[in-house]
Amino acid sequence: MYDTAAHGGHYALAACGGYANYADGAHADHGQRPAVYFVGDGLTVRVERLDNRHRKYKDVFSAEEPDENVEQPGEGSSAGYRVYNMDTQTHELSVTVDFLGGLTPAEAFSTEYTLAPTSGILQDSVTYRRGEYRITAELANGSSTATRWTVTKDENYGWGETSIIVDPAGGLTIRKPPFDKVR
Repeated sequence: MYDTAAHGGHYALAACGGYANYADGAHADHGQRPAVYFVGDGLTVRVERLDNRHRKYKDVFSAEEPDENVEQPGEGSSAGYRVYNMDTQTHELSVTVDFLGGLTPAEAFSTEYTLAPTSGILQDSVTYRRGEYRITAELANGSSTATRWTVTKDENYGWGETSIIVDPAGGLTIRKPPFDKVR
């Protein structure tokens, strides 16, 4: 579990996992299920359930050369991110992911969300291609932020590593767990 003070309260990231072994020899692994909390004066927000937004595998950004991808398109997990709305208001959010590995940046992914109050989204299927990216997020109120994102096979490139957070005051930040730099 991770914890940091910011925005007049505390953010906490907790995770639990589980598995089951059955009498017939079957096994089920449920992996980690993270939950993000914000606790402040007069406000407690817990975002556990994430609405999946999958794209078709053929539309996921990838390289033509198989060695340039972290997985083979359509055969493994692709990189993605999470979105957390810790505010009690609905927000319109646009996100663009640019690949920075060429001579000029290339748009790898772009989408818009309507974020319900205190909700979360798991955006799967953004890219298979390893390399450097820039994630840019912008709220309809004009608040925006951007950060670099590195996708490699050697690191956990999956959806749990990068989080876009709308804070309780309607501000915007992009962080990676343990959220130690949320300000």
